[in-house]
Amino acid sequence: MLQQSDSDTTGNAVFTTWIRDLAENEWVEMASFDSGVPDIYLGKSGGFLENFDEAYAGDVRTMEMSNMKAKAIDSSDWVAAESVTVMLNSSIGIDDYVGSANFGSDGASFWAITSGVDGLSRTPEAEETFELEAGDLSTPY
Repeated sequence: MLQQSDSDTTGNAVFTTWIRDLAENEWVEMASFDSGVPDIYLGKSGGFLENFDEAYAGDVRTMEMSNMKAKAIDSSDWVAAESVTVMLNSSIGIDDYVGSANFGSDGASFWAITSGVDGLSRTPEAEETFELEAGDLSTPY
């Protein structure tokens, strides 16, 4: 979970990442930083999946995200993510790394599979959007 709050000390926006430990049924803080700027908010989130160590570049890396949601800035209601957009480096003016990538959605979740080896899977266009179904909005996770 990405959380934005205001620092009681500096008044700046603070961004914190939490992950849910399903075995212990509790939230664990992963990282937090003071942005140095007051009165800002997180409008979009992003992530990346890559491996800079050439010794392991051929390894297959996977991820899956589901039940993605956010709290609306002007209310306490949870809002479900409606889509995920994947942009390869070339779509933002950066040379693509060698390798294979495949992305998709079953409606309830989004998944990605990557490897530093060419030809293992279909590589999507420079930008591709996957639609999602609304998840359970009764809880934050």
